[in-house]
Amino acid sequence: MEYSKTLWNYCTEKQITFLYASSAATYGSGAQGFDDKSDIALLEPLNGYGYSKQIFDQWVERQMDSPAHYAGFKFFNVYGPNEYCKDSMAIMVFHGYRQIRENGVIRLFQSHNPSYKDGGQLRDFVYVKEHMRCTHVHAEPVQRKWAVQCRNWEGTKFPEAGGGRFPCYGVGG
Repeated sequence: MEYSKTLWNYCTEKQITFLYASSAATYGSGAQGFDDKSDIALLEPLNGYGYSKQIFDQWVERQMDSPAHYAGFKFFNVYGPNEYCKDSMAIMVFHGYRQIRENGVIRLFQSHNPSYKDGGQLRDFVYVKEHMRCTHVHAEPVQRKWAVQCRNWEGTKFPEAGGGRFPCYGVGG
């Protein structure tokens, strides 16, 4: 986070655009909603990654001086080429494909909510090129922006996201 602060301060001093990646992980369970309309201090991330993004978002919000234009992007489940480079952070469909190839079955995420079966949790999958278009549009220095959401606004269950894709690879059914 210290490096991000250094970049922020440099962009503030030079009055140049500052774009940074926050994360939808800051929304946690979604109890406060999946937007930043309410006080972001009320958001409760569920893991260290989301918490680290939340700390920086809150730091940005407290700054009296800022770059001429800035935007914090709340990225959702981004996928695209070279998922293998992301290791354990790769998209679920990538992991599911590998599991099917290796074991013939997919291990679904365990649900801790009785309203959702294992694997029934909703995810908002967005292709990396769509995120790039969103980032490009909001990078224009029209105004200062706080949180920009780049998402498709459609929750998809993992079996729906993966099930329709695996047969084209000659695995699953």
